[in-house]
Amino acid sequence: MSEDNNQVDRHRDDRYRLNNKLTIKVRKRFLEQLYANGGNITRTLDDLNITRTAYYTYLKKTTDTVKQFNKQIDETIEQASQVLISEANRRAYHGVDEPVFYKGEVVGHVKKYSDSLLMFLIKGYDKRFVDRREVSGPDGGPIPAHVVASKMDLSRLSTEELKQLKALSRKLLTEPEQASAVNDA
Repeated sequence: MSEDNNQVDRHRDDRYRLNNKLTIKVRKRFLEQLYANGGNITRTLDDLNITRTAYYTYLKKTTDTVKQFNKQIDETIEQASQVLISEANRRAYHGVDEPVFYKGEVVGHVKKYSDSLLMFLIKGYDKRFVDRREVSGPDGGPIPAHVVASKMDLSRLSTEELKQLKALSRKLLTEPEQASAVNDA
């Protein structure tokens, strides 16, 4: 039993040592495998026996080589995505020939189209068909409170309700300048 544990530990050590240096050859092989795996980083790391920890530790380095490698990864994922989209288009629009069997023998083919792929393609290209929409403020941040407040008709609230709203606003706001803005109102 301890021999098996030693083998596993040795394998882990070998994996880490292998990953400590991503040579030009390893980076090139990584990009090729990433493309072949449709941009799936986890599968690529497994295929090349590279640990996630070593990979992400390497990517945190700020050298020009690592920056270039990050750019190449992004480009490879984009290229792989385009291949996947092309295949989805082919299956949705042109269909796939599936064999028709009779008594165990192929007697012909029937063209099968993928309605679900077509639906996803439409959703990807035409935002009118998106299932949900995210609403956000400038640069994807939160919606500023003054925008939300400008849409409220506070005249319908009683004096007591206004006091309660003010107290709740003070409690919820975390930034001091926002709290002082509520106090000034």
